[in-house]
Amino acid sequence: MSKELNYAAAALEAAKVNDRVIIDLTNSSQLDKLGVQDSSGVIQGYVNRALNDYKVTGRNPGSVTFSTVELILPRGQYLIDKTIVIDCSMANNQSVSDTITLHIKGGGGGPSGTVISIGPNATQMFDMKYGQIIMEGFKFFGKGTAIFAKVGRPQREKGTTNALGDVMLKQSHFRDCEWYYWNKVFEVGHMFDVKFDNCGFFNFGGTSPVAFDVLKHAEDPTNNIMFYRCHLEQLPGGVFLRSIGGTGSLQHNNYGFFGCHFEARNWDTTLIELEHTHRVGFYNTQFTHNNTQGETRGVTEAQIAPMFKFRNSSSIQFNNCTITRQQIGNQAIVANKLFELGASVCGVMINGGIVDPNADATSINDLWQSSETAPYISNGESPLLINGPLVDPRYPPMFPDKMTLASPTARSRKWGIRHTTANELEFGYSLATDKNFDYTDYGMKLTTEGVLSSTSIAGKKKTVANAATATWNIPSTGNASRRGIFSVWATHNSDCFALFFSDGANLFPMFVGSTASVSTAEGSVAGKLNIYLGASSNITVKNLLGSNRDVVLKHEGI
Repeated sequence: MSKELNYAAAALEAAKVNDRVIIDLTNSSQLDKLGVQDSSGVIQGYVNRALNDYKVTGRNPGSVTFSTVELILPRGQYLIDKTIVIDCSMANNQSVSDTITLHIKGGGGGPSGTVISIGPNATQMFDMKYGQIIMEGFKFFGKGTAIFAKVGRPQREKGTTNALGDVMLKQSHFRDCEWYYWNKVFEVGHMFDVKFDNCGFFNFGGTSPVAFDVLKHAEDPTNNIMFYRCHLEQLPGGVFLRSIGGTGSLQHNNYGFFGCHFEARNWDTTLIELEHTHRVGFYNTQFTHNNTQGETRGVTEAQIAPMFKFRNSSSIQFNNCTITRQQIGNQAIVANKLFELGASVCGVMINGGIVDPNADATSINDLWQSSETAPYISNGESPLLINGPLVDPRYPPMFPDKMTLASPTARSRKWGIRHTTANELEFGYSLATDKNFDYTDYGMKLTTEGVLSSTSIAGKKKTVANAATATWNIPSTGNASRRGIFSVWATHNSDCFALFFSDGANLFPMFVGSTASVSTAEGSVAGKLNIYLGASSNITVKNLLGSNRDVVLKHEGI
C-alpha cells in the first residue's frame, strides 16, 4: 500500500460512520502533473480503493456502509485518455443509509488550480454510474467529439450486485468546477437530489452540443436538480438544457435555477428545451440570445432558433429574470420565436423582471408560436402569462391581446376575443385545434367610438300558440319607461311585421304589415298578430293568425 494510503488506513482504524477519510495524492509519484502522460489508470485505481477499502458496519446485519472518502488531486494538469468509472453500488444493498459518498477534490484552491484534459483516444471522461459524489475545484477541458460524464442509466439493471436495480446519481454536489470545449457535459440517465453550485460551462463544440441532456427513463423520472450561480455560455447549434421525459410517472420534474446566466453567442442556440417536464423555476436568472460568435460561423438572423422550446410541459416560471435578444437587424424575422410550444403546454409564467425579444412584438402573443396541428394548450387559453414589463422596465405589466374561451370537453370548440392593432375588439369562433383560434373574419367587432359591427343582430324569439299571448320584458335600468324603437315580426307567409316607437304610455306605428296590428291598448283583431302595451310598459303580442307562430322582438333603447 502506498504511503499516501497508509495515512488514510491508519486514520480509519477508529473511524465511525460519519468520519471522513482523506486520500491526499499531493506527494504521489505515479501521477503526471504536467498533463503529458495518461493518468486515467492511476486515478481509476485510487477511485476503486476509495470505493472498496474503507468499510465500517452498516445499518443492517450482514451489510456494510462506507465513510465519505475525500480523494484530493493536487494542483497541476492531468490527461485522461480512458473513461474513469465511478460505481458506488454495494452488494445486496437494502437500506438507503448503506451507501457510498466519494468526494473528489481539486487541490489547487479553485478551478484554475487542477486542470484535467481528455486525451486523443477517449470520447468520455467519466462514467458516474451509481452513488453519491461530491466534486469540487476542477477545470475540465474536452473536445467537440467527447462527453464529460454519463450519469446513471436510463433503465434499471436487474440481476446485478445492487438488489434494488437502481442505477442513478443521488444526493450529490458539484461546486466550483468549470467545463470547456465539450460536445456534451452531462448525459443523465437517472439522477435526483443533485446540486450544481458556482459552476461554469463554456465554449462547446462539435455537432448539436448539449450541456445537460436528461434522457427519458424506462421506469423513473429525474427530479430535484438545482443550479446556483451557474454560468452557461457559447453553445453553437445546440441546447444548454434538454430534458425529455415520458408520460405518467416518467415525467421529469422540479428543476430550479437561482442567479444563473445563459448566454447563447449564436442565433441557432436554444437555451432551454423541455418535454414531459414539469415544475421548473428560474429565479433572478439572465437569458441572453445573441450572435457575437455565430457571425464567424455564418449564422444569420434567418437561422435563429427559439430561445425556449416546450412540449407537454407545465408550471414553468420565470421570476424576476432578464430575458433579452440583442443586435437584431430585421425585427420581423424573429417575431414569435421567443417561445416555441408544442402538444400540451400551460402555466408558463413570467413574474417581474424584463422581456425584450428585440422584435416587432406588440403583445404577449407575439412572443410565441407553434407549428403543431394537435391541441397544444391545456384548455384553450394562452399558455404564456406575463406579470411584468415588455421591452421597457418602466412600462406596466403586459396582458394578452388574445383571450380564448374554450369548451371544457373539446379544445376545437372555442370563442376568441382579440384586441386589434386599431384598438378594436373582435369576437370570433373557431373549430381549429391550433394556436388560440384561426378565424379570418370576425363575427362581431366593437370600436373605441362605440360602433358595433356585425353581419346580423337578431331579436329575441318566442313561440306563441294560436290565441295565446306572450310578453317581452324590456330592460329598465336607466330607462324606466322602457321607451325606444321596436321591431316585431312573425313567421308567416304574408307581411306580418311592425316597426313602432313607444314612450312607455303609447305606441306610435311607423310601418305595419297587412297581417299585424299595433295599438296602445290590448287588441283582438282576428287573422292578425296583435301588438300592444302590456303591464309595466312591456310589449305584448296576441297571436290570432290561426296557428302557432315564432315571434321575434328587437328593441333599440337607452
